[in-house]
Amino acid sequence: MVENSTYVDTNIFIRWLGKHIEFGEAAYNWIKKKLSAHKAEPTSPPV
Repeated sequence: MVENSTYVDTNIFIRWLGKHIEFGEAAYNWIKKKLSAHKAEPTSPPV
């Protein structure tokens, strides 16, 4: 068992990061770029 572990909800973290004065725009652009690249990848049929 892990002692002193912390749980960070991803949605809350992304909302906080998006509103951050210094990192908000960079984070938004990075996420947007990653999502558009993911959508552009061809999907293979299930095996």
